Amino acid sequence: MRLLPAIIMLFCIELINAQDTIPDIILKGHQYTVYCTDISKDNQYLVSGGWDNSVKLWDYKNAKEIQSFDYHKDMIRCLKFSNDNTMIASASRDKTIKINKFLTGDIITIENNYSPNIDEYYRDTYFNAISFSPDNEQLIFTLAGRNEIFFWDIKTNSLTNKITGHEDGMKGLELSNTGKYIASIGRDYTMMIRDLVSMEETSSFRGHAGSVGALCFSKDEKYLVSGGGGNVSYRKPKEFYNLMLWDVVSGKLISILSGHVDVVMDIKFTPDGRYVASVSEDNSVRIWDVKTAQQIWKYESDCYFLSCAISPDGKYLAASSRDETIKIWDLNRILN
Repeated sequence: MRLLPAIIMLFCIELINAQDTIPDIILKGHQYTVYCTDISKDNQYLVSGGWDNSVKLWDYKNAKEIQSFDYHKDMIRCLKFSNDNTMIASASRDKTIKINKFLTGDIITIENNYSPNIDEYYRDTYFNAISFSPDNEQLIFTLAGRNEIFFWDIKTNSLTNKITGHEDGMKGLELSNTGKYIASIGRDYTMMIRDLVSMEETSSFRGHAGSVGALCFSKDEKYLVSGGGGNVSYRKPKEFYNLMLWDVVSGKLISILSGHVDVVMDIKFTPDGRYVASVSEDNSVRIWDVKTAQQIWKYESDCYFLSCAISPDGKYLAASSRDETIKIWDLNRILN
């Protein structure tokens, strides 16, 4: 008879843990996979882009779609809010970037007129990363099949500069919080950090067994976290999908965060730098303790996740999924 209370207690513990993972908010409106998402710096809006070619603006705390923009003719690959919360940039497989000044309704179009310049692997090019400069005057982007980082003046809608990044081609980029650093991913599995003003390389490093899927700086710009990526057609040992924490100045590896078993699609630091959230094609969203390098929370689904965002106030974690939704959790509830 003593066994029954123990069984009941274990069941209750499992139920409580399951409830801890239930999303607090679910945004529904896209018709296909939600590929990318971002939260405005003032915590007011969430923007999402999907395989249904639409960019959607949300009052995410109230689960309300504010507006859907349908100016793209193909799937959205990446998008970003400007630092002053007045613009949304989205890059599509239709070979355009749209800069939407959504408060005024003005839209700027950047055309992809670039041919591959690295090798015969690419028959065409496509935008694979975008970011606003700290002063919101330029859009910085990279193209698969090219080996440069491009700087585009938003006011004149013209190219102002481009610098050679990784000789073997670019897979993406990430700006640090104040814009002091710009980190880039190469097809050769390397990561490079440059000073954004001088454009001089400050460090270059490689540690992943395979390619790199995602990067993120900590808010204090001391650390960079990277996630293992790769072609999903060629499954690799789980070690290929580790997260790695790096010292930005020295480029030295600090710790390895092991747990994902498939491509890491996106990573974000919490504003206080204590935690890292990651999403993967292993159908999971995970949170890691930076100090201990241990996983402390996991949500699993029957669909894989493609992007994540943490609100600048550190209260919410959002993850976009192949199931056509964006799931949002209250971080105060699951971390405290």
